[in-house]
Amino acid sequence: ALRAWFMRADRDRSGSISAKELQRQVFMGKSLSLSTCQRIIRYFDKDRSGNIEFYEYAALHQFLTRLVTAFVGADRDRSGKLEVNEIHHALVLAGLEIPMNSLTNIIMRFDPLVTRNRSKMTFENFILLAAQLFFIRFVIFIHSIVGETYAYSYFYSYSFFSSYFQGNVKRYL
Repeated sequence: ALRAWFMRADRDRSGSISAKELQRQVFMGKSLSLSTCQRIIRYFDKDRSGNIEFYEYAALHQFLTRLVTAFVGADRDRSGKLEVNEIHHALVLAGLEIPMNSLTNIIMRFDPLVTRNRSKMTFENFILLAAQLFFIRFVIFIHSIVGETYAYSYFYSYSFFSSYFQGNVKRYL
């Protein structure tokens, strides 16, 4: 089933999925923006080809499935958007436990209107936030195994990270 979905998404039959091909797919009833698809692909593109091959896609699919399940499970009012406490719950369901005060500070920089209760986080922004947080956790793991220099270079090679995460990465390492 996963291979069949991959083949349907790979419209040009190149054996890989581009950001534009990923954008044509529907998640929770909506397609993601091209910018979001480009960012997501960069997280899972291990060979840095700019596209994701089947095995990279399999990891992406597992990640997105986990996030969809967590998002739906945390969306208590079924609005299709998450408040700060629901975001925290969704991240826990997805396997990422962050203290609420730390998460509030991160969200304040990521999506300030959510922390001021003027808005709720969309599924697309939740994907981006979760991907960045899981990537930071991965960098911390790399740091614990091979050291700070490699972890820094790996982290900074992903230029799409927000200035908040880049400016505060040393605090997490």
